Amino acid sequence: MMLFRFTYLSLVLVASIDAHTLYSECSFEDYYIGLPTDISTWTRAVLGPFLKSTHRNFLPYTHSSKEDVWDALKDLDTCDGVGDTVHLIYKDTCILADETQGATTGWNREHIWPKSLGVGTDGADMTDVHHLRPADWNVNAARGNKYFGDCGIARAASECDSPAHAEAAPSTAEDPSIWRAPTKMRGDIA
Repeated sequence: MMLFRFTYLSLVLVASIDAHTLYSECSFEDYYIGLPTDISTWTRAVLGPFLKSTHRNFLPYTHSSKEDVWDALKDLDTCDGVGDTVHLIYKDTCILADETQGATTGWNREHIWPKSLGVGTDGADMTDVHHLRPADWNVNAARGNKYFGDCGIARAASECDSPAHAEAAPSTAEDPSIWRAPTKMRGDIA
């Protein structure tokens, strides 16, 4: 009964927060400046050019003189906001980004949906930073193209190994077809 009261009280408090207060730094008018003021006229033909003009088409996977996916991952996956570091998704640890980038003893770019299961080798699907994460080179290779999930469901639990690799986070696991992500990454990637 106490849990119910606490949950109900929490929901009432959250529901009573004014949305304007939560988003006071976001101005609808400023963000959509240049579009017709009547939202009912926003069609694909109207929104398409707006989105193309305000967003990049795609980052290069690797480029020597301009910003690429490596740079984006260093910005997006820093360890608790500490510059020059990246969080390795399956190892669940942080390392210096620049010193180990692309090295077999360092980190590489993990395609959350494996390239061998249908990602192209160029263009936006190859460089979509929503589905790329820094990963320890060896642990990433061990994951291969296994699907995310829990061991012991499709196959016998006796086939499940934990951790999934000697260098992986302790909460990972694998069987011949499944890879279980570290606890704190579940929901982000699986």
